[in-house]
Amino acid sequence: MNPVKLKHWHPFTGILHFCIALFTTINMLTGLFLPTALWVLPHGISGSLLALTVLIHWIWSFCYQNKAMLHHQFPYTKELRKTIEEDLKNLLKFKIPIRGRPGGLPGMVEGFGLIAITIMSLSGPFLFGNYLIHTDHLSTNFYWLLNLHGFFANFVWIYWCGHVGMALLTFYLERKKSI
Repeated sequence: MNPVKLKHWHPFTGILHFCIALFTTINMLTGLFLPTALWVLPHGISGSLLALTVLIHWIWSFCYQNKAMLHHQFPYTKELRKTIEEDLKNLLKFKIPIRGRPGGLPGMVEGFGLIAITIMSLSGPFLFGNYLIHTDHLSTNFYWLLNLHGFFANFVWIYWCGHVGMALLTFYLERKKSI
């Protein structure tokens, strides 16, 4: 089975990417000030909006993008796995992966980031709902979920820093190439 080739992302995909980036950034910043009561509400609301956006993203990926986005983010075909190998070899030569190519290392890393954001964002509304019911304590039934949420939040921080760093590096190198 040959993966669908992507020339450009659909505009709605760009909107989803922007919303996920915005709500993730807000959540990460407000999460630094938790458990201060002042920050619980903004963190919970933006987290719930992130969870909704992530759910829309998954539905959009499965139903409306002809699975092209899923092939990009989860390169499980032999052809796309070879692009990961090429990208790793190029990284050892200090060359960044080819931009806009389906699959490859950027797509795989994006897929891992999406999984971490999905787990973090879908666990958050349950914690927020518990907070709204029991404002003075966390129900003992939810401590495992709080630990899961925090565990994946650490991965989201790593992913976010790497994603922003690679975007800035790519912008810099492409600009340098055009001069």
